[in-house]
Amino acid sequence: MQQLGGLDSMFVHAEQKGLPMHISSFSVYDQTGSRQGDGTQRSQDSNRVDFQAIVDFYQNVISQKLPILRSKLVPVPMNLDQPYWAEDTDFNIDYHMRYTALPAPGGWDELCGLLAKLHSQPLDRQHPLWEAYVIDGLHTAMDVPEGCFGIFFKVHHAIMDGETGMAIFTALHSMEKNGTLTTSGANIPVQPQMGRLALLRKAYWQNTTRTYNFVKIVASAIPVYRKIRKSISENKLRLIENKPKTRFNREISAARVVTRVEMPLSEIRAIKALVPQAKVNDVALAIIGGALRRYLAFHGELPANSLVASTPINVRSKKKENTENKANMLSVMNCILGTDIEDPKLRLQAVYEGSQMSKALADEMGHDLLNDLTDCLYAGVASWGLRKVTESGILSLLPPANHTIVTNVTGIPIPFYLCGCELVDSFGLGPLLPNTGTFHTVSSIYDRFSISIVSDRVMMPDPAFYRECMMEAFQELLALCEPHEVLVEHSNEPSTCAQQLRVASGNETAKDGLNNQVINSCKKVLSEDVSAEQPAACELEEMISLLLNGEKNEQGSEKLSKKTPVSSQQSTG
Repeated sequence: MQQLGGLDSMFVHAEQKGLPMHISSFSVYDQTGSRQGDGTQRSQDSNRVDFQAIVDFYQNVISQKLPILRSKLVPVPMNLDQPYWAEDTDFNIDYHMRYTALPAPGGWDELCGLLAKLHSQPLDRQHPLWEAYVIDGLHTAMDVPEGCFGIFFKVHHAIMDGETGMAIFTALHSMEKNGTLTTSGANIPVQPQMGRLALLRKAYWQNTTRTYNFVKIVASAIPVYRKIRKSISENKLRLIENKPKTRFNREISAARVVTRVEMPLSEIRAIKALVPQAKVNDVALAIIGGALRRYLAFHGELPANSLVASTPINVRSKKKENTENKANMLSVMNCILGTDIEDPKLRLQAVYEGSQMSKALADEMGHDLLNDLTDCLYAGVASWGLRKVTESGILSLLPPANHTIVTNVTGIPIPFYLCGCELVDSFGLGPLLPNTGTFHTVSSIYDRFSISIVSDRVMMPDPAFYRECMMEAFQELLALCEPHEVLVEHSNEPSTCAQQLRVASGNETAKDGLNNQVINSCKKVLSEDVSAEQPAACELEEMISLLLNGEKNEQGSEKLSKKTPVSSQQSTG
C-alpha cells in the first residue's frame, strides 16, 4: 500500500457533490494505415474503431507499467489519517473502458456537450479512479480525416498533476508508429494491503508528529512573512488587492460546459514579441483576459478592477527528496488578467509585469509551503473543514481568491502513436474549485496552440459566445503584429517539427542522429519537465535540418543542447 501525500489527499477531501476532482484529456487519433491488435494492416475502407484492440493495449500497459491505474483508494478508519492506494484484486478493465459514438448531428456543439457531460460525472471510489471513453465519428465535428476516433481519459487529481500526468500519457503511447512502448516515471509501487489495526497504528504515530511539524513550519514562515512585508513597503513586491466579485464566484452547480480555441503557434510567438521578454504563458493570460473582458462587458458585468487567475507552479524539480510518493507537487501564484485595460498591447504588458511580480512573490514565499502545510493537516479535520466551508456557502460571502484557474501543460512537439494510430490532436480539461467557476488549460501540439475551457453551465450558459470572445481577443493582438513577424508555413515544404521528423525518419543519413538526439531530447522534456515555454518546434527544426544536410552529429548535439533548456515553470492542477 502507498499512502497519499498531503496535497494529493486534499483533492480527495475537496471532492463534494457537484465538484468532482478529476483531470481529463481528449485525444484524437488517425487510424489511416494503422495496424490491428494482431499486427495485420487495417482495411483501407474501414473507418470503425477496433475497440477491443485499444482495450487490450491499455490492459497491457497498465499491467506492465502503471500499477497506479489498477489501484483503488483505501480510507483509514474514522478518517484518522490520509488514505492509501491499494491494488484492486478485482480489477476489471472492461469497467473502465467504454465505447460511444458522437450524437447526431455530430457537430462541434454535440462533441463539446458530450465531453462536458462525461467530465461532470464523478469517478466511482469503489474502483481505481480513472475511466476512458473511445468516441467514434469525429470527422463531422473536427477538421480531421474520416475514421478518426478520440479517447476521453479521466483520472483523479489525487493520482497526477501536470508532470505525472504527462508521464502517464507518454506511457500510453509510442513515439514510433510500430515501436515499443515508451518508459514512464509515473509508477507508484503497489504493496499488499494493510489490515485495519495496522492502519490505525500507523495513523497514531504519524499524527503525533504532525503538530510538531506544523509549529516548525509556522515558525520558519515568520521571518519570511516579515521579509515580504518589508519588500511590499519598499515597493519591491506588490499584492493583488481589491479583487472584484463576478458571476464566476458563486456556488458551483453539477452541470458543466466545455469549449476550446486553437491558434497557430507561430502567431502566438509573433504576439509574444510585442512585449520584450514576455512568455507564451503571458500571451495566453492576455488572451483570456481579453475574452473575459468582452464576455462580462456584453453581459453588463465588467468590474472596474482586473480579474485574477490562479496559476499552478510545478515545484517537483526544486525538491527532489521525499517526493516519490507524491503525485502532486505544486505551488500557486495569482496573476492579473488585465480585464480593466482596453488596449490589447497595454494589457499584454500589464500581464507580463504582473506575472513577474507574482513570480517574485512566490519565490519569496517558498515553493514548498503549500506541500509542507498540507502534509501537516489532520485528515479528518481537513475533510470536515472543506466539506463545511463548501456546504455553508460562506465562500460566496468572502472576497474571491481568484476568478479562474489557468494551467499550462507540457506541449507535444513530436508525433505520438497509440496502436499504430497517429495522435493528431489533444487538449485537457481541469476541475472546478469551490467559488471558482472557470478553468482554462493552455497546451500545444505540434505547431498548434490551444486553450480549452471548462465552466459551470449556470455561470456560462453561452460557451459558444465565450469562444468567439476568445478568438476576438486573439485576433486583436495578432493585428498589432507586423506581417513579417508572423511565420508563414508553406504547405509544400515540411517546416514543422512533426513534418520534419516524418521526413527524417526515412532518411538513412539522418536516422541514427535523429533518433539519438532529437527524439531523446524530446523524451527528456516530456518525461522530466513541465514548462510554460516548451522547446519550440522551430528550434528543433534547425537541429533536424543539420542532420538532414549530413552535418556531424556532434555539432548538432551541441546546438541542440543549447536550444532545449529544461526549466521548471507553470504546470497542471
